[in-house]
Amino acid sequence: MPNKLLRSPQNISSSGSTSAVQSAQLTITLDNAAAPEYTIIKPSIGTATVVFEYAELCRDYLNLTFNGSYPSSINALKIDLEIKFFDGVNGTGSLVNTYTPPSQYGYDGYGVFVEGSSPTIPASETCISNYTQASGGVKTYTIYTPSSYAGKIPLLNSTGTAMLYESYSTSGDSHTLSNGDVINIIRYGCSRFGNGLQVFFVNKYGAIQQEWFTLKNIESIRSTSEKYNRNIIDASGSYDINTHTRQEFNVKATQEYVLNSDFMPEYYNQVYTEMMLSEQIWVRIQTFYTNSYITTPVNIKTKTLLYKTSVNDRLVQFTFSFDLSADYINNIR
Repeated sequence: MPNKLLRSPQNISSSGSTSAVQSAQLTITLDNAAAPEYTIIKPSIGTATVVFEYAELCRDYLNLTFNGSYPSSINALKIDLEIKFFDGVNGTGSLVNTYTPPSQYGYDGYGVFVEGSSPTIPASETCISNYTQASGGVKTYTIYTPSSYAGKIPLLNSTGTAMLYESYSTSGDSHTLSNGDVINIIRYGCSRFGNGLQVFFVNKYGAIQQEWFTLKNIESIRSTSEKYNRNIIDASGSYDINTHTRQEFNVKATQEYVLNSDFMPEYYNQVYTEMMLSEQIWVRIQTFYTNSYITTPVNIKTKTLLYKTSVNDRLVQFTFSFDLSADYINNIR
């Protein structure tokens, strides 16, 4: 079953069976709906090949949310496509022939240019890029986590219809996934900065991945406002010297976090590239007023990543800046 990455264009093509064909109609049905969500019609001349792009339309129906607790699995978006060819324009006239490919399953991931068009991921794939790759394509996976912390590893199920999240425990230096891949686990003790902050993001496979930033982190807040000059003269021609003349209004504030990774292997250039290109990122922080840990959405401010190597930089370490997604002052109406 094709497992499609819907942040990149996905194409479907077919051709009419006779020279009488004048138009083609694509219907897109999602998650076994009773009727198609979309119907697209375009000209199609005879037996020439017609191509439709459908990923952007399907992606509107993806709704990936995260509150800090992983589910055991998240179902893919089921996509059923059908192309019908007609001997009249704009889908009119008689039906000539029909093309119905197998059901497809969509994820909120993407391919890169060198991977070619209509990128997919195979069933049972381990969906993280924390690996080195030997000749022949053999991957060696290694993740980094604080001591005594458990976590989750995403992978596709054997049919490609769902993203699984398999647990690794608080101890041990490796974990074997249900697909047979071995995940090496390097655990490090806390530093003077504690265990650090945990960041979650949707990676290129459309899976929620977790990473730790364990060195120095900086929290700040910045504000913006507008001002106007008030008329503070009263009816008698006097004024109160305790009243603001230049009055501020529309005061807003945004919290910012600057996070630093530990010293990592070179393949983390790719991991952090996926984080920087993610459209959904969360960080787990402790709030002052509630004195509790929450997983809150953030927007990444860092827009350039300088790839580091042990040859050029000796120690490979990264710094990223994030803004909390919501304003500091609650203004949700």
